[in-house]
Amino acid sequence: MQSHTTIPTALGSSYIKKLCKHYAHKIKVEYDDQQGMAYFAMGTCAMHAEAEQLTFVINAETPEAIAAIQHIMDEHFEQFAFREKLKIEWQADATQVEG
Repeated sequence: MQSHTTIPTALGSSYIKKLCKHYAHKIKVEYDDQQGMAYFAMGTCAMHAEAEQLTFVINAETPEAIAAIQHIMDEHFEQFAFREKLKIEWQADATQVEG
C-alpha cells in the first residue's frame, strides 16, 4: 500500500535533513541534499526535494501502518515547518481506491 503528498516549498532539502537527523536517533535513515528515506518498523517514507516542492511517499503493508507513519510525519513536519505554516494533505495511491 502507498500514500503520498506533495508540499509546495522551496525549503524541501532543509526539511529532509532536519527530519532525517531527528529520526536517526531512533530508526535507520539515509539522506543527502535532495532525498531521504526513513525506515520505520511498520514501513518506509521516501522524501524528495525539488526546487519548489517536497514529496513524501509512504509504503507499508496495512492501512493502519500507513496511518501510523502519516501521523509521525505530520507531527514532526509541522514542528519543523512552523514558519511556513505548511500542512500535509495525504493521498492514497490509486491502486488502493480501485481494489
